[in-house]
Amino acid sequence: MTAPPYGPPPGAAPPPPGHLPVGGPYPPPYPGTPYYGYPPARPTNSNALVALILGIVSLLLCQPLGLVAFFIGRGARREVAASNGREDGDGMALAGQIIGMTSFVLFVLSILVAAVIIVIAFVGAAASDGGGGGLSV
Repeated sequence: MTAPPYGPPPGAAPPPPGHLPVGGPYPPPYPGTPYYGYPPARPTNSNALVALILGIVSLLLCQPLGLVAFFIGRGARREVAASNGREDGDGMALAGQIIGMTSFVLFVLSILVAAVIIVIAFVGAAASDGGGGGLSV
């Protein structure tokens, strides 16, 4: 019978009493064997992923979605913090917030620039008209 591909090498001493194996306080893969591997991966918060995707989509296609990405990311960060380490995704939620807010700020700035251009066009048209406001013959 061959040894499984995980665990300590054959003939190795067991860990000292009170010492946690490398993987931490996770159950061993088979009863009676110590766990010497990586801990299981924590699940990623789904709202964090949604915030990141919405942030990217808002930057590329629809800038007003950036505000939605910001608020979903804020909620996802709260959920990750409340999970006490059982969930992952704080970085993705933060990235979604930052990208979303950047996209929304660009949207607001583009509206302001368009408004300024329209005002300048109307002022320029009124100034070149001579101020009479009537039809010229």
